[in-house]
Formats: sequence, structure tokens, C-alpha cells
Amino acid sequence: MKKLTTFISIILIISIYVLVFAGCGGTETGEKKQPEEAAKGEADQEKSDDEVVVRLDTNDEGYPQPFTHHARGPGRSKMRLIFDSLLERGENGHIPWLAKDWEVSEDGTEYTFYIREGIEWQDGEELTAEDVAFSFEYYQDHPPVDISEPVVFDILEDIEVLDDYKVKMTTERAHAPYVLEAGEMRIIPKHIWEDIDDPQQFTDEEAVIGSGPYKLKEYNEEHSTYEFEANPDFWGPKQKVDVLQYRPVSDEVMALENNDIDQAEIPEDVLQRFEDDPTYEIAERPGVWAYRLRINFDNVSWLNEQKARQALAYAIDRENIINTVARGAGIPGNMGLLPPDHHMHNPDVPEYEHDPDKARELMEKADVIDNNEEVSVEIIVGDDQEEVRMAELLRQDLREIGIDLEINSMDSQARDSQSKEGNYELAIMGHGGWGDDPENYFSIRFDDAKEGTGIYGGIPGYENEDVDLIREKQREELDEEKREELIKQVQEIWAEDIPEIPLYYVTGHYVYNKDVYDNWTFVYNHHSIDQHKITYLDRDDEIFEEDK
Repeated sequence: MKKLTTFISIILIISIYVLVFAGCGGTETGEKKQPEEAAKGEADQEKSDDEVVVRLDTNDEGYPQPFTHHARGPGRSKMRLIFDSLLERGENGHIPWLAKDWEVSEDGTEYTFYIREGIEWQDGEELTAEDVAFSFEYYQDHPPVDISEPVVFDILEDIEVLDDYKVKMTTERAHAPYVLEAGEMRIIPKHIWEDIDDPQQFTDEEAVIGSGPYKLKEYNEEHSTYEFEANPDFWGPKQKVDVLQYRPVSDEVMALENNDIDQAEIPEDVLQRFEDDPTYEIAERPGVWAYRLRINFDNVSWLNEQKARQALAYAIDRENIINTVARGAGIPGNMGLLPPDHHMHNPDVPEYEHDPDKARELMEKADVIDNNEEVSVEIIVGDDQEEVRMAELLRQDLREIGIDLEINSMDSQARDSQSKEGNYELAIMGHGGWGDDPENYFSIRFDDAKEGTGIYGGIPGYENEDVDLIREKQREELDEEKREELIKQVQEIWAEDIPEIPLYYVTGHYVYNKDVYDNWTFVYNHHSIDQHKITYLDRDDEIFEEDK
């Protein structure tokens, strides 16, 4: 027994020696954990067996308050975990949220919202109609990042607090989707923001006090990590997830298989690995996120000729792009713009099947090419492999009709910036929002170009008086069926005129570890399974009754 004790003691001493010097060696050589490893280690230390902890991939998406988060969906969704709106998107439509009800006057110019009583901000102060009115007034002077519909403020004439829980908005004219657009604006606490003159510089802890189901526990800009914890005093449906942890991973497939994250969008060619494993569930995403080919009419004069644009539509093999780039996970773009999964989609517009002969015929009629010499045009794309490959396929297709495409790949944020500023000839742009109200298309495609607003900058140089006339009618048409008919007319015009070319609507699959969390869902008209707060909430709550 003494020999065994001595042997164990020697082993322990050697082990301690090795551990100590191994640790010192790392320090002496300056070795550091990679951000991904460091973040994982910190997160795992804090995980408790009693908590439902969901881990997701991310990049840095900015500080999650309404003026500092990044513009795209991943940044917006983190901010929305903290900040509520009057309405929220459910699985089948918009549902009452901070507002328990609302009324619209017969002429469509007065909107009265009834605010729920007893709602508290995350610092314990009560949320009232004063906060709602303040938010809209503050946004008029300080536009938030998440404002796809500036018209909400442009046509707002007056906002009146009728009592602590009732607020009325008066607009200069009827605007059919006003309730939904105003309903999605985030409400901020007056008692915190009323003295803030520069909201982009306000990054104190108070800046992330909202009324939503989650509180920001930690944000590390250097490591691009976030941690949100359930708000114990949340007024609404109970949270099904206690902690949400976001960290960057280099390979989502491997990270999911290694249990580093719990849900991921998986490429089609490796989906089989998860179909055969009972640990995972698979969800198919709707096609309301798309890539489009943008045209700058100011910078490419020959594309002002309609036949030249139609030639491009015939020349581009959109099926081949889907099969090559997305491994079949997509729906070819249609020239009416609205995707087949949109509730106002017009299925009767021309489809522009791939037809190089027809494309060449139209190019000749457009009289674009002189003496059989190619015309050259630059296209800007993001730097990810999919977009670069997409541009290469476009170059291959367009060369057949005498167009030489010069590909300029850059960081995606630089591409977005150049696109917004109109500093391009052609551009490939991928983004969501294709399932939103059609008026969103009107403003993004047309108003933004004129006014220099919006995330993407519209379609520089494009005008269509017929679209403008129908637009004016549809936005004041409060009868939904009549409005839908007008929207379908617009799609017919677009399909003929082709102000831009939708390349394809992205479908594909999300895979999640059902042993960790199995309550994932999509919301109405959105492509993502993880970018909406209701996916983390108890949907048996009565607030979702109208959504069933």
C-alpha cells in the first residue's frame, strides 16, 4: 500500500509540474486563444444544467439599440429581442403586442392604438402612451437604423396622447399599410432618451433598456459575442429559452455537429448527414430572401433601352445559377419581382425562360452593339464565394450576347455602401424583405433613389409614370382585394419594363438540435427561423390566439 501511495504521489507531482509549465509556456510564447475558443470557454463556464441555453453563430452586428445596430437582419433581430413594438409578426400575420387593439378612421387618416396596462421597462418604470408618442417624435429628428418605411414619419401630421394608454396618430393622407409599418417601429423609453442628443454615441447600459423579453447581459465587440438573458419581469409570453448566446464560428456545419452551436443553415450537399441523425430536426425556409441584379440607369446609358434589359433577362440562366451556386435550393426570380411565396404574387407575368437566341435578337433590336464589338460593364459584388461565383456565371451568360462583364468583388459592407451611394453600374445584392407589404418595394425601388434614403439606395435614374399612378391608387385603397388587383397590375408593368432582375429566391434548410431546443418557428413573410423573438417564446400564450 505504501508503494502505491508513493507512486500516486509521484504521478501527482509530475502532473502538477507539467500543468504549471505547460501554462507558463503558453504565456511566454505569447499564445492566445482564438476569439471563437475564448468565447466558447467563457460561455460554457456560465452554463447551468437548469437553464435552456441556445447558442448561435454571429458576426459583430453592432450595439443592439435602435441607432447603433447593423442594418441587416442579424443586427436588427438582436435589437428587437430588447425593444418591443405596437404590433409583432406572428406565424400567420401581425398580432397585437404592446398595443392590445387599434382603430382606423374610415378615411384612413387617423390611427388610434390602445396600449396594454401594466407593462414595465426593464428598469421598472411604467410604459405608457407618452413613450409611444415620444418614440415617433424622436424618430422624426433622429431616424433609427431599422426604418425601411420613412413614409411613416413623412406623412405623420400629429400624434396625440389621449390618456395614459391611448394614442392617436393623424396622417396627411390615407396610407393602406400604415398600421403595419407604424406598428413595427420600436418603442423607446422617454425617461431615458429625452435628454440624448446624439443617439449614435449613446452606448451606456441604459441605452439597451427596453420592454422586451430579453436583456443584454454581455456584448464583446472584439470577440463579436453577445449574451442575452430572459427578462424575469417581461409582460408577455413566457420565454422558452433562458439564455441566448451568440458567437462567431468558422464552419457552421462542423460547429453544429460539435455542439458548439444549436442551429444552423445547412448547405444542401451535406443535408443528408443530418437527415439520418435523430438528434436533429430540419425546417425548410420559405423563398422570401433573394438575390437581385441591380441596374444603375444613370451610369449605363444603353440599359435605358427596354429591349436591352429584356435581353439580359433572357440571357441569364437563373436555373443554372441555382443549381451551381445554391445546389438547387432556390426559386428562379420572376420579372414581376414579388416572389411566389408572397400573398400578392401575380403568377401570370412572363417568365423569361433562358433563351440566348431570343436575347441576341433583342440586343440587335436595341441597337446596343456597334461593329460586333462587345460592350463592357462593371458589376460590384460582395466577397463571399456565392456572390463571386454568381457573377462569374453572369459573365459567362452575358458574353454570349456581346456583353463583357468586369467583376469587382469587395467587402459586403463596402458593396452596400457603394450601392446606396449609386456608385456602380451593375450590382448583385442579396437581402430579405421580399415578403413585406408591396409598398415596401415601391419605396425601396423608387423613393430611395430620389431621396437618397434607405439601405440600398433605390434604382438610380429609373422612372415609370404608370407605376407611379397605380402606386398612388393602391396606397390609398383600403379595400384589400382591390388593392391586391392594383399590385398585380404593377407586377405586369415591371415584368415588361424590367427595372431590375431578381436572380433567385433563396430556399434551403435550417437544422437544429432538438435535444437542446425544439420550439423554432418562422414568422409571417420572413425567411429566417432565428431572427424573431417569438421563436423563443411560449406560443401557447393567449396573445397568439388571433394568429392561429
